[in-house]
Amino acid sequence: PLWDIGTYLHPLFKAYPYINLWGERNSGKTKVMLLSSKISFNPIMVSDITPSVIFRVVDQNSCTLYFDEAERLFDDKSTKNDDTSEIVSLLNAGWQQGSSAVRMEKQGEKFEPLFFDSYSPKMIASIAGIKGALDSRSISIIMLRARKDDVKGDSEPDDYDSYQYIRDLLYPLVLKNWRTIKENYSGLGVNKVFKISNRDWQIWKPLLSIAKE
Repeated sequence: PLWDIGTYLHPLFKAYPYINLWGERNSGKTKVMLLSSKISFNPIMVSDITPSVIFRVVDQNSCTLYFDEAERLFDDKSTKNDDTSEIVSLLNAGWQQGSSAVRMEKQGEKFEPLFFDSYSPKMIASIAGIKGALDSRSISIIMLRARKDDVKGDSEPDDYDSYQYIRDLLYPLVLKNWRTIKENYSGLGVNKVFKISNRDWQIWKPLLSIAKE
């Protein structure tokens, strides 16, 4: 829930963690993504997307992206390096403010470099797990199959009005509290009371700032 709330606030933070849902088939990864997308900021669900679409929709909408079946991201037969595919490279950069994708676009009679913002919240679901630098930019949640006698395994997110009600509460929450949350974020950077450091501190600091409020 803190991560979902933070999708409305991510421009306040220097970096925002990805969520990595890792588990075998039928462990509820897609279900979690669907439920999160019901209440997050400008959600877009994708399973097959090109790099140019990623940075354009992020630049235009500052959206929350959901990548299902993300093991495809690392299925690059041309290289053994897990971090060199174009989409993975965009994701590796897009967790921090100021990250941009640069493309040469025709402007009139000549080509000019255009910069597209790639920073936005992202949730990634896969069977095999994510690899390389992308893993260090994520909060990992290990998904397990429900027991056969657990009826929750048969439930699905639907279109109840309660999701709209939650979204309607989140917008004023952000408008009323963003300054205090920003102060929390700055204050935590000065007076670190948690035993977290380095990259872990970067990815947890936004959520702790929201939780403090």
